[in-house]
Amino acid sequence: MIRPIAILCSAILVALVAAVPAWSHGSANTDFETKILSIEPSGLPVDVRIVGGDQVRFENQGDQELVLCGYEPGECEQWVRIGPKGVFVDHDARSYFANVDATEYGEVPDDAGSNPDWQRVRERPAFYTYHDHRVHWMGLSLPPNVDQSKGGRQTIFESALKFRYGTTDGTVRTRLDYVGGAPWAKRHAEQLIVGFGVVAMLVVFVLDARRRRRLSGGTAQVAE
Repeated sequence: MIRPIAILCSAILVALVAAVPAWSHGSANTDFETKILSIEPSGLPVDVRIVGGDQVRFENQGDQELVLCGYEPGECEQWVRIGPKGVFVDHDARSYFANVDATEYGEVPDDAGSNPDWQRVRERPAFYTYHDHRVHWMGLSLPPNVDQSKGGRQTIFESALKFRYGTTDGTVRTRLDYVGGAPWAKRHAEQLIVGFGVVAMLVVFVLDARRRRRLSGGTAQVAE
């Protein structure tokens, strides 16, 4: 028979393990927050979201092709296509190489973009999520324009992510804020959860050990 104590400990472990992916996927640094300010022009069947603090999710909710433009200024460097035939990524685009590493700009070959290599990553649903270096802070230290003595929200920078829906050019405007002035408990919620979980497991083990000692002591007296 499975002991109730084992079931309880297993439940705690499962809860902690299940929470880890959500914390590790770009949300470890809770001192920063990225928001979408606007999607221009309005009314397009294009849904855009920030995921995990350092990723952007584009979804095509219409019947025309949605093209994501890369980092290069000026003419749209088409590196992702989301349309009726599926989701395609150009593995030779400069922006594809730049996004290989989530923590810094990847090394871009000199001849990148000269030989487009479109590969379909899925047929449906019509969305694509990727790390975008323009929406998160990649430095090891705080941005120079952050004043740690001040509380509240401080703007780090704003960015413009270009796209094209059909023949219409669009822009997603985002803003990265420093929110290190937020309450300590809110910024360190994940560490607190893990800590409480560990303490709860220790308490459970101690109580179980005491219960077993009492039972073994009672058994010994009966035997005598």
